[in-house]
Amino acid sequence: MRNYPFPFLHSLAASIVLLSSFSALADTALADTALADAANEAHEANDGIFFAAKEKTFYFANKTTYTPLQNSSTLRNQIFPELNNSTEFNLRFKLRRSDNSTFQGDVSEFLSHDGRYRLFNANGKVEKTSAPSVSFSPTSPRSPLTAQINEVYWNQNVTDAFQVTAGKKRVVWGSGITVNPGDVINPPKDPNNPNNVREGAWLSQLEWTGNNFAATVIAVPEVENDAQGIPLKMLNFTKQSENTSQQHLLTAAKMYALLLETDIIGAVFLSNRYASDKNNSTKLMASASHVFSNTLETHGEILWYQLEQQNDSNTQSRFVLGLRYMKWDDVTLSGEWYHQGNGMSRNDFRHVIQLANYSSPQLENSTSPALNSLKNAQFISQNYLIAGVNLTKVGSDDFSINVSTKNSLMDGSGVFWGQLVWSVTQALELSFVGNLSYALHKNWGVDNGTAAGEHVTENDLQPWRYQTFFQLKAFL
Repeated sequence: MRNYPFPFLHSLAASIVLLSSFSALADTALADTALADAANEAHEANDGIFFAAKEKTFYFANKTTYTPLQNSSTLRNQIFPELNNSTEFNLRFKLRRSDNSTFQGDVSEFLSHDGRYRLFNANGKVEKTSAPSVSFSPTSPRSPLTAQINEVYWNQNVTDAFQVTAGKKRVVWGSGITVNPGDVINPPKDPNNPNNVREGAWLSQLEWTGNNFAATVIAVPEVENDAQGIPLKMLNFTKQSENTSQQHLLTAAKMYALLLETDIIGAVFLSNRYASDKNNSTKLMASASHVFSNTLETHGEILWYQLEQQNDSNTQSRFVLGLRYMKWDDVTLSGEWYHQGNGMSRNDFRHVIQLANYSSPQLENSTSPALNSLKNAQFISQNYLIAGVNLTKVGSDDFSINVSTKNSLMDGSGVFWGQLVWSVTQALELSFVGNLSYALHKNWGVDNGTAAGEHVTENDLQPWRYQTFFQLKAFL
């Protein structure tokens, strides 16, 4: 990696330019009422060559995370921070050129600092250590200052029934609450806090809407690399070994119908090396949702696809079945069963764990590559149960509570997540969040193959047993 003498300044400059551009655009349109009125008059007189503002919001959020680490049977020679402080500056805007043409975005800037570093030694024991030495560049994911474009797109209503969208947008077609198996476009949801992930994908979309019916066509070029959220190269990837260019593109068509008070969706995805090296692969998606008596919503979503292994035409599926109970205005109960056909079986998981233990002394980082590939995966095995409770009013309108749990049916391990939100004023919000990793029974894990006969669950791939968060969010 190229060394930059002033990495922070490179990141800062790129980030300031990015946020300032959007902020200036919104500020120009939102300066005051007189300016907005003048813009509207100019729009009418000049056939809509100016933007007139509809809305703009800005918030500042500071989050402190504490992650106490403990000895591990799967982590070796790796460094993790126990403390992290992250500050987010977020701008959301929506501008209109006319009633049928809008430009809107959701852009964030993050400033992050880690501390209290700990090392998992060759035996998996936790030791104090100093911060790792890292060379930053403007595109480095370890850079302390990063920008993220969640959404920024233009939407044009050509007619009452036909519209065009272009830019970066999160488009989700399925009915799943905590997980969308049919979403092959966007970054995946966080199962414990699905609304927290807002980032979309760069795309162009054509949509036609009729009575109880809609049709959509979409094209999504893959981004090869970006800097501070701005794509530097997309669609055509350079293959160094052959000195050629290859297209990485996903196209999709969706049909929606409201039939017998049931929302039904069918979609086909045609992928050419999108997020893989496979040429011309096809995926099929179906989704349905129905509400009974205005209180019980049931839904299902499924994706059929072929395995990515070469010369393997085996078709797999992943699906979610769930329900949501909404009898009370302030309380929502939900539950989902998620299945992924290509997830690990118990024997597969045991093999990876035992291979890591037997081969670790000979590995450069004392960690199995197969094991490393699992550590950041949201779902490892084949079946999960996810349940949640949302209380929007606790005692008064100022408090809300969200709790959820994700449990693996392979070994009974899971994560319990809880959040308390206090709306101090309309402009100030405090959040207290906790994650607790658990195993219903340690012996339900797989044998790690050592003389001690220890059992390992999915949760043992993570360096923590619990995490705590405190966040302050101010709206300006």
